[in-house]
This record gives sequence, structure tokens and C-alpha cells, in this order.
Amino acid sequence: MAFRTDGSSHADGVRAEKKNIKLMQLDAKKASAMCGVPLTEGAYTVEQRGGTQYTEDIAVQHDGGETTLSHKRKKKLGTGSFDWLNSTKRVPCAATLKRVTRQLRNSDYSVEEARTIFKGACHDALETMTSDDLIQIIKEGIVAKYAGIDRITVEAEDEKIIYSFEPSAIPFFKAVSLPGTRAEMTGAGTTSRSLRFVDEGGTPFPDFGLRIRVTSNNGITAMLGKNTKGNKTSSPVIKLQQDKVHQMIDSIAAADITKTRI
Repeated sequence: MAFRTDGSSHADGVRAEKKNIKLMQLDAKKASAMCGVPLTEGAYTVEQRGGTQYTEDIAVQHDGGETTLSHKRKKKLGTGSFDWLNSTKRVPCAATLKRVTRQLRNSDYSVEEARTIFKGACHDALETMTSDDLIQIIKEGIVAKYAGIDRITVEAEDEKIIYSFEPSAIPFFKAVSLPGTRAEMTGAGTTSRSLRFVDEGGTPFPDFGLRIRVTSNNGITAMLGKNTKGNKTSSPVIKLQQDKVHQMIDSIAAADITKTRI
């Protein structure tokens, strides 16, 4: 699977957020469903946030206070993934991967040669991660991060529907918070593995569709300083991604999720 590193995914997401802000501002009924609180026409404002300083993408100011939303966009829920975490700060074997990055930057390697070397280093870093490491990064990098968000919205473009729910309604948020839960990496990917979870007694949880990746944020061409367009540098990152988004949506209790047609 190829992942875009030219910034186009982010730009598409920003455009989608602006479109939804307009929709919410014009339609109080739909805004109420997305926020999970009753809103009165003309008595609330919707603003765009996002960027590195905010977890939320949208904030709604109303008589009851502020409601924050983190927005995810998918063309089809049954294909692709979205990021729960994309961080340069929680990378395993960070010092080693940074050293490899510097060495490649100052080398004469071709893009393909450099890609092979960097993928090998990412593979080795991934192999060092234990169950405790995985549970900790999910708790600290996802569950704690989204604890300050009121709602998560997932837009299915092909269905023309926005699903909205509280973060606590997501089954894996609950599972990793239980004492004794263990995480296991499965699959044979070089830099990417699926995650499976078992409870304290060893009984497997349902497949939550989570994937972990150790990779670069802007690709190998940028890492070598050879990118003539866009980013000129690239750093090691760790990603926790949601595969099988349709399955995640289906796993949320009906009473905990709203559907808004757009």
C-alpha cells in the first residue's frame, strides 16, 4: 500500500473540515447530532482548529460551553485507514533511527538503497517493542490524548454520512484500560504490524483493526535532500493506524453513535 507523503492528504482534510464547519453553522439539527448536545439556531458558533497545537479539528461555542470534535475523513469506510497517532516523539530506538537518518542524509546512496537501509532500521526498532510498550503508547498517545475531546466524527464520503461518538465508546479504548490486557504484534511486515489484544485470562479480544508502523514522515527522497518539490527533510515517526474503519464503526453500540446525512 502506498502512503502519500506530499501533504495532499492533510490539505484534503482541511478542505473537508471547512465544508463541515459551514454545514454545521447553517444547520442546527445536524450540528446537534454531530456534537451530541442540543443547539439552537443562531446561538452557537463553529470554528476550525487543528494544527500541531490542537487535538480537535472543530470547536463549537454554545450556551452550555464548548464542544470539541476530532474529524476523520474516509472516501470509503471499507478501504484504507486513518491515523490515531503520528509522532516523532514516541519512536522506538529513536537515537538509532535518528543516527541512520543523518548518515543517509550525508551519503551518496540512491533512493532505493537508502529505502532498504532505513526500512531495515525501522524493522529492527519495531522488533524491540514489548506488550508493555504497546499498551503504554496506546494509553498515552491515543486514549489520554482523546480524553480531552468531546466527540470523534468520521465522514464516509461515499455514503454522505458523518458518524459521531464519544471517544470512550470505542472498544479498544476500553480494552487497553483494563488491568492485565496484553498487546501482540502479528504479521510479517517489515515496518508495519497488526495489533491483537488478549485479556488478563488470555482470552482474545475481537480484532480492533489497529496497526502500528515505524516509518518516515516525508519519505526517503526528502530524507536524502533530493526532493525538488515539497518537503526537504524527513524524520522517523511511529504511527498507530485504524484499519477496517467500517468494522470499528459497527463495533460501537447503537445508543452511543449518531449518523448525520450531509
